[in-house]
Amino acid sequence: MRRGTGRQAAWPSLPVTVCLTLSLGGTFRNAWATPCLSGVFYADQTVSSFALTIVSAVGIATSFAIPALISRVSPRIIVTCGMTAATIATFAMAVSPASSIVAAVGLICLLYSTGNLHPLVMAEAQELAPSKRRGILLGFLNTLVFFGVAISSAVFGWIAQNAGGPSLTFQIILFVTAACLVIGLAGYLTRPT
Repeated sequence: MRRGTGRQAAWPSLPVTVCLTLSLGGTFRNAWATPCLSGVFYADQTVSSFALTIVSAVGIATSFAIPALISRVSPRIIVTCGMTAATIATFAMAVSPASSIVAAVGLICLLYSTGNLHPLVMAEAQELAPSKRRGILLGFLNTLVFFGVAISSAVFGWIAQNAGGPSLTFQIILFVTAACLVIGLAGYLTRPT
């Protein structure tokens, strides 16, 4: 009886919502960064390519920085701080999406880097999942990451088709992204541990 109860208790303690939102930065960087830079800031291909190179470099640097941080800070704090910073920055940029191309590139860097939190979230989930169901539960969480890509791509595409102009399009996309990050972070922080 106790074992069965423990298995049932593992489901709500898993980081489900944050897994759905970890892919938002990658989706935005891969599909929407160039349209944002060219449509809102009139950046040409050279500027957009340079910006995406910076984003990729920051993503790589972040992937090396996180393991160094783990020896000093708990993974849960790293995930919380990373998601909080991305949420605040996304909301700030959504308020005024055409304010600064430098701020826009910085935001894309931050959003893209949240994808590097995935190993920390999965390691935490591995500790929480019962050993007999660990494989299927971790597979389920990984599926949610890809599901998040599919949902966000469809929603962002629908927004782009129906919004009036690049600035409004990306303002709405950023507000939706910020709202999703809030939901993901809230679920991560309020679940049983």
